[in-house]
Amino acid sequence: MIEMDYRELALLKINVLLHDPLNKSFLLGRLGPEFGEKHRGEAKIFLHTILNGTSLASVGLKQTLEKIVGEADRIASAFDRWVLRTTGWPSKSYINYGYLHNVFSPSIRVELREPPSNDVYKVALELNRILTIVDKRTSDVPEKELLLYNTLYTLLEPICYSKGLSPSLADTRTPTHTVFDHLYASTAVANMLLNKALSEDPKIDGFYVIIDFPGIQKFVNAGRKVGDIWASSWLLSNLIWSLDEYFMNIYGYDIVVSPTPRLNPYTLRTLLSRLLNLGNQGYKLITDLEEMIKDKDPLNNAIESILNIYRELYDIDGADKRGIRTLWLQPLIPATTSLLIPKIKPPEAEPLETEHDVAKKIDDCFIDAWKNIVDFVESKLASRNDILHQALGNIIKSVRNMLDTPPQGVNIAIVRIADVYEAIKECIINKRRDICDELGLKNVALETLHQKLQNSEIDLESLAKSLLWYILVTRSSILARIDRYGRLYNYILRPFWTYSGGQLKSVDSKLERFSVGWIPCSLCSQEPAYIALRKDIKMPNQVTFRKDDIDELLSITGIQNREDREEILQGLQNLITYIFKPGEALGPYCLLKRALYVSFRDNLEMLSTDDVALSAVSKLLKNLGLTKILDRKEIESIGLSKEDLEYLFTPSADISKDTRKPFKDIYALANAYGINYEDLVNRVTKYLVDSCRESEVKPEELLKNIAHIIGTPINGSSNHTTYNLLMNLAKNNGIDVDSLCQFLSLRTQYAIVRGDADNIGKIISGQIFGKIEEYKRMVESIKNSSKAIGSEDVYKHLEQGYENAKNVLEILGLSSLPLSPAIHQAVSLSLMLTAVSDYKIVREGGGILIYSGGDDVTAFLPIETAIDTVIKLREEFYSNGFKKINNIPIASAIPTGRSFSIRFVNIMDVMSTEMSNAMEFLENRAKRAEWNIAGGSPLDKNSIYKKDTLVVTSSRSGIEALFPLRIDIDSVQNILNLIRDTPLLLLTILSKNMPEDYRRLVEEYEIYMDSNSLYNLFNYVLKRNIKSFKSVTSRNSDLEMVYKIFRSLKDLSLFIENEKSTAIQEYIKFLSIVRGII
Repeated sequence: MIEMDYRELALLKINVLLHDPLNKSFLLGRLGPEFGEKHRGEAKIFLHTILNGTSLASVGLKQTLEKIVGEADRIASAFDRWVLRTTGWPSKSYINYGYLHNVFSPSIRVELREPPSNDVYKVALELNRILTIVDKRTSDVPEKELLLYNTLYTLLEPICYSKGLSPSLADTRTPTHTVFDHLYASTAVANMLLNKALSEDPKIDGFYVIIDFPGIQKFVNAGRKVGDIWASSWLLSNLIWSLDEYFMNIYGYDIVVSPTPRLNPYTLRTLLSRLLNLGNQGYKLITDLEEMIKDKDPLNNAIESILNIYRELYDIDGADKRGIRTLWLQPLIPATTSLLIPKIKPPEAEPLETEHDVAKKIDDCFIDAWKNIVDFVESKLASRNDILHQALGNIIKSVRNMLDTPPQGVNIAIVRIADVYEAIKECIINKRRDICDELGLKNVALETLHQKLQNSEIDLESLAKSLLWYILVTRSSILARIDRYGRLYNYILRPFWTYSGGQLKSVDSKLERFSVGWIPCSLCSQEPAYIALRKDIKMPNQVTFRKDDIDELLSITGIQNREDREEILQGLQNLITYIFKPGEALGPYCLLKRALYVSFRDNLEMLSTDDVALSAVSKLLKNLGLTKILDRKEIESIGLSKEDLEYLFTPSADISKDTRKPFKDIYALANAYGINYEDLVNRVTKYLVDSCRESEVKPEELLKNIAHIIGTPINGSSNHTTYNLLMNLAKNNGIDVDSLCQFLSLRTQYAIVRGDADNIGKIISGQIFGKIEEYKRMVESIKNSSKAIGSEDVYKHLEQGYENAKNVLEILGLSSLPLSPAIHQAVSLSLMLTAVSDYKIVREGGGILIYSGGDDVTAFLPIETAIDTVIKLREEFYSNGFKKINNIPIASAIPTGRSFSIRFVNIMDVMSTEMSNAMEFLENRAKRAEWNIAGGSPLDKNSIYKKDTLVVTSSRSGIEALFPLRIDIDSVQNILNLIRDTPLLLLTILSKNMPEDYRRLVEEYEIYMDSNSLYNLFNYVLKRNIKSFKSVTSRNSDLEMVYKIFRSLKDLSLFIENEKSTAIQEYIKFLSIVRGII
């Protein structure tokens, strides 16, 4: 194994990262035919400016290391080389072009704005200022030089976007990715070339590693509170990221292939943790960042500068340190990660010479990562003086010996890159058909390949290198099962029971404390319970805890033995109601999850299921200025104090400061007052509605605020038919305050939202999109909007290059472009940007993000905002072709659909069951839907498409309703607007009895009707169910507006295998669902 010191490693990677100038393609106009030589000089100037004054400033790169820069450049841009090297491209000839094309759909493009050269120089100076401080203030860090590189890696791209600078193209002849995609791809590729540069053996080497936490749904869904589910997801994200982090700090951030470290909030946390020398307790940044950097020394000032860059990047409301910290509380890291581990030994690092060494290190790191989280939770609870944290901390401490072992391990797939590379050569050079099959190249025409490339400038070994990344990313999980390439290490569940003498016994006597010996955890059903709180019914529909169970719990917490026991006993007993529910039995791991979110209670924006359910109503009261109704004298009729009513409708950030009521919890409040839960809900709802009716709020003002809450646009555009109609009615006494006030209630329902991008695996592997014919058509766009530099034959060579690439792909048996490192960077970045945007959208909707990886997303939302939030999540995934920051296009959006499931549930429902139900409807209904849309956009008439569907269900009915989500089709957008606005219609002009009326008159005849007949009958039912307008002279015109709103339901059919439905039928079902919750 090659030993390599951190100075050498850092200097190499910095040279790879900066081998091209950031404004590369923009230099074409200024440098002209001399671009080839002079642009590299520009890159050197930028590099020297950045490193000036640091310990790396005067250190040159060895000649052996210089070779790796060029090799990494070539392999990172594999497809570009196919296009450019097969045509004898004329010397000193270029194409000056300024548009970025979507890599999956090249016909879509966007113009890139050229930044002033002086602005690029300012970026270099700003980076230099930060790196100089880091260099001087981190002298005690063993990998100081690598930390310099990691700082540069983290800041290079975001600092440009924070200053409004547009990225350059990597190459104007293949304008599908930016220079940043190429540069970051080159650093990743460099990891498998280190062996070549440092030894006599020229082999590509290293390990491609896939780490996966299996059983994700079972682990995450095990919960009865929002906090349980969030904590499970956050645990997974941080366990996986901790594995990445270990290797990142040894080899450099670029070794993480997926999820991308670029523009990743977790990368920022990793960097700050290392700059502040926090060791394995980087989680403290989430809770104590301000305290850590309050002293204004140079390093803390540099950290402030770094934070300011990311504030500009993420644009979180408030733009303060807390905004950044909230991103570290979001589970944005998937349960699967991929690493490219170089075969070198940095100082003080363990040598990882075989896949067994790598797997053992990953297992050890996983156990350490788990312990670090447990340490953090325990220390965080112990650091607080209030009885809630102390009691829960003592519970965790009492089972710490069990919690030191994770509940399970991870699956690890490892392939030896050198062996995969040799196999590719065996396939295409030595014509080994059996090897080709193993690599997934089953359709390659080997004889034709040799003949075609015989006189080409692309030799077979270069072709092998260009295919290496594609095969590693798409085939490693399969190749790891074949001994000649690597090995697969399966995870192991920790044992909870032993079998002896014909009986199951728990692994620890503490778990056999019950009269029956042991009982299973009621949340996960996988581990034995440690505490059990059985139900005790005190009054009809009023359930509380059994006294002996409470006494046992108090004994575990250590309260029974304290001198001040009597003083705090009653307070703790009240608090228990907020932490546990009657009937729960929790094992050590599920207790840890609950303790985790309690430890973050002052940092989380949403704390409980009730928080989510009441979020929108609370916001409405605040926006209307109706919080004064919480002071009315009639409040006494509820049986609550003014403070407690305010508590229900106060933002959770303020609630968390009240240790008497640590979480918003309607059930706990009812228990505290001895009020039946249902009675309390009814009393508060009646009070809100009555108070609203007796207030002086005008109907148009109330309508405007309700519309704003549910997402209906209120800017007065003529396209917003629903709002314009209803506002006109409200202003003319057609709608009264009484009906609108019905919107207010003590909400006990919320929405579980689950979404997943359609066909994402096939897209990334190149099975969908990326067809070479689409790229060939892109040449016309380049020709029409560019300027030739040097030879006028460049366009002829470009066309020939794409034709040659097409021929090579056909010979290889590939239907689309193989995934290159640069393209993979662009796709991964797109997913990361989507994940951050998902959080912002869910937050705006008053919900809590459970997980987003950019493709799949899970969130809890108030019922009022769920539809609008899903529409926005779908739009964010793909709408205009590109992901943007500060209105700067930086990566291709992935042009596919994103299907969603919304499940409306009650806070008393079993959450784990409802999470599973939401997923089942997503997979078995939305993902299997096929739509036939007549009409739509002028370019997409009579379209048929699959998936990209929303399914809406409720736990209180067996009804489901499905709707298309193809937002680029006008009629679909109109339907989505209709279902979003339906709560307004039901509050005002639409009868809730319409579904029954429709079924009575139409349902038996639906299957015999064509679309026109069905629509006419639907219109007839609609007319019967429009409420009478008061004192409105323009009834006919208003009715025509109503019918216009529903017109988009016509000519739209749904198929799921042999089932057939229409948008009209689905809307009737939707009405049946939504009328029961609004």
